[in-house]
Amino acid sequence: MRLGAAVVGVAAAVACAATPPSCPRGTAMSGAGPPDGVRMVCSYPDGRRSDVTEWWPGGGRQSAGSLVDERREGSWTFWYLWGRKMEEGEFRAGERDGVWRRWHPSGQLAVTATYAAGRLHGPWRLFYPDGAPHRAGHFADGVKLGTWVEWTPHGERIETRYEAGRAVSRREFPKDTPAPP
Repeated sequence: MRLGAAVVGVAAAVACAATPPSCPRGTAMSGAGPPDGVRMVCSYPDGRRSDVTEWWPGGGRQSAGSLVDERREGSWTFWYLWGRKMEEGEFRAGERDGVWRRWHPSGQLAVTATYAAGRLHGPWRLFYPDGAPHRAGHFADGVKLGTWVEWTPHGERIETRYEAGRAVSRREFPKDTPAPP
């Protein structure tokens, strides 16, 4: 079933690519989208900003976003080969910044992570392919901090406390034990 859905997604992406993409009015295009190329850049007159779209060799979009001074800036989106969204988030001066989301190939949310200047900083959550929570915690400047919770596939909950990125305590709870307030 999944393979069939992937093939349908690729076919739809290729069909959509039959009309050659174009740039917004007032920009200059370099490169080309499908069927003639896999990377198209629309440059603005100021010479600093450009919008970039890249395609997989089969014609489906691979990534899209903007560059400022040749570094990723603003919203970017990335897609799996078969056309389903893989990841999206913001860049500032070429670094991940703010909330990023990544999806499992099935389309279920896989990860939400918060970045500051390219480093994990803030809440982080990982989900199983069925959408159930797997792990949750907090980063501070790229280092695990505070209590992290893991839910096993069997329903047990494990809490690990981190200080400066090092695990200092661990508690395990049986399935169906209510979470503390």
